[in-house]
Amino acid sequence: MINKWKKGLCLNFAVMMMIVFSTVFLCSCINLYKETNKGVSPEAQKVLESVIEENGGVEPDMRYSTGEVSFNIHLGWKKVQDSECFWDRERTNVYGLNASSPLGSIAPEECFSFLVEYYQEEDYFKLLDQSESLTQWYSEEKVLCYLGTITGEMEGGYTYTEVVIAPQKNLVLTFVGQTSYIDIDKDTESTIKRNVTELRESLMFEMGNADYVSGNTYLYDDGSELCLHEDGTFAYYEKEEEHEKQYLAGTYETFYGQPAFDQVASMTEYGLEKEELEQMLSANMNGYIPEGSRPIDYMYATSPEMTDTRPRYQICKDTFYAVVFHNMIYANTEGEQEEIEKDSLYIGFYIPELNIMDMTNCNAAAHATWTYKGKTE
Repeated sequence: MINKWKKGLCLNFAVMMMIVFSTVFLCSCINLYKETNKGVSPEAQKVLESVIEENGGVEPDMRYSTGEVSFNIHLGWKKVQDSECFWDRERTNVYGLNASSPLGSIAPEECFSFLVEYYQEEDYFKLLDQSESLTQWYSEEKVLCYLGTITGEMEGGYTYTEVVIAPQKNLVLTFVGQTSYIDIDKDTESTIKRNVTELRESLMFEMGNADYVSGNTYLYDDGSELCLHEDGTFAYYEKEEEHEKQYLAGTYETFYGQPAFDQVASMTEYGLEKEELEQMLSANMNGYIPEGSRPIDYMYATSPEMTDTRPRYQICKDTFYAVVFHNMIYANTEGEQEEIEKDSLYIGFYIPELNIMDMTNCNAAAHATWTYKGKTE
């Protein structure tokens, strides 16, 4: 049963990072100052100065979301086209999230070393300084992250980058501050570093930060329907359109993230240990393929000449779910009810791009796709 959904490693991390960071992070660094450097209109400047005055001389912040994460930016900043970066109010410096990428199964220290070495080998910018080691830092939601810094010159401009590595969220983020000048004074350097640090310290993750199961209705591939109520009760109907006959009802519990790992490991009758769950998670961090394991997985894993082009989706520890059903009532095709006492366990991942829960029924060792229908009425 365990092997049914422990999928093999897919895209090699070094290759993945080479593609993502060279095409997104590095190119966006190079192109930041090709954006027209236009100042604020006089009318907008007056409004902004009035707002700053009302805010005690401090430029107020607004929340900016990328879909994966969010962070604070100053109200007077202007977005750089096709990026998650912004001109400051004076239009002299650029700040923002320069790139994000899945971490994969690599360790944070290896990831940071890879980035630094890649920059040096490809001569993308003159490396001036880098942090000797990663430091631990917790986001506002208490997510453990690893932090490294890189300072350098790129295309005639000073660049300061804070690299945030979050294994729990399977993300690598680079917050950048950049100016078009190389020779900058200490005050300008301090301002750039302070603004980048403020961006990073305001970071909040939007992936795996809520319960996406409880209170929802899902459809199975066979046309059956699962209704999860907010009060912790459920009803499973053999047919979506027919709720009077052949159904199962009871209560349920939902766990996600680390609590899901703990819950599954505590249910010793299923024989799933934390170490095995961690191995499963690590094996899928480079890209998750829904719908359970298939015989062709072995061919892809053992035949280098075969190219696996199947779409993969990003998962992390916080999108792992365990749903425990406490079955209490069963109604047959005639609508006759009988009381039962039987628990069942489903485990799997939430895939937001597909709006599905990709689950495994641990009692039957069977795969199940739950497709979101809507909130349970």
